[in-house]
Amino acid sequence: MQVVSCQRVASLVFFAIGCAPYRPPADVARAQREALRGVDTRGVEGALILARLHALLDAQVCPCRQPHSLADCLRGHLHACSAARPAARLMVRRLRAGASDVEVQGAVARRYPARDATAELDVAGAPLLGESRAPVVLVAFSDFECPVCREFAPVLERAVKASGGRARLYYKFYPLARHAHAEEAARAAFAAGRQGKFWQMHDALFADPEHLDSEDLERRAVALGLDVEKFRADLDSEAARARVASDRAEGEKAGVNGTPTIFIDGRELDERTAEALREWIEDAGE
Repeated sequence: MQVVSCQRVASLVFFAIGCAPYRPPADVARAQREALRGVDTRGVEGALILARLHALLDAQVCPCRQPHSLADCLRGHLHACSAARPAARLMVRRLRAGASDVEVQGAVARRYPARDATAELDVAGAPLLGESRAPVVLVAFSDFECPVCREFAPVLERAVKASGGRARLYYKFYPLARHAHAEEAARAAFAAGRQGKFWQMHDALFADPEHLDSEDLERRAVALGLDVEKFRADLDSEAARARVASDRAEGEKAGVNGTPTIFIDGRELDERTAEALREWIEDAGE
């Protein structure tokens, strides 16, 4: 991670807190305005915090990983990448929240890892929520016995619906070994999906995670109006076991070590909050 030099910050701070307000030369001021065009800087208008922001923009390698700074990309001196302005907005949000320079740079590094750090995930055949042609792709590795998965599932659903057709969500099975009923519950959701009711079973499983034994799963199938004989056959099928095993193996390869783990366009969501999810979707694919 590249850190803003002490000398750079010190010089900017010196001017920012002097007896008279610091005003950069006209050409510098113009370049700074160009860099922040389209970025909401409300809450960071003070001279000192703006000086920190511009120092961070100058020091940060652009997310496109070309040998130039984020500031250069934003000013249009070079071909601007699609991640430049969202990265600048992320910096502003973190500064507004009181983050240190190192914390701001860490947030950018997590949000925009090197290209070889993004996960290549196969969504063919995975349950889909949203429009199949939506440009922003979310992939959730989840476990039906995981309490955090249960809490975050409606957050994901609301985010997809609120995206106005920009986001789609794929579900991946990742039952944890310590959860006794998670693997069978995953197969039950797969079996319900064979009859077009994956998401209905998904919601029913999360609604009552204390009751996930075989009889409980079958009662859900009846309540959902499924063909119970077909449900039983699909639940115990090799196809169901293979799908769960394949999803889990793919998750392990992508670095999943807990649930829920959410990827957005191949990058792992760094904060499991509704606000962070909304920001990622808004910024993705700009």
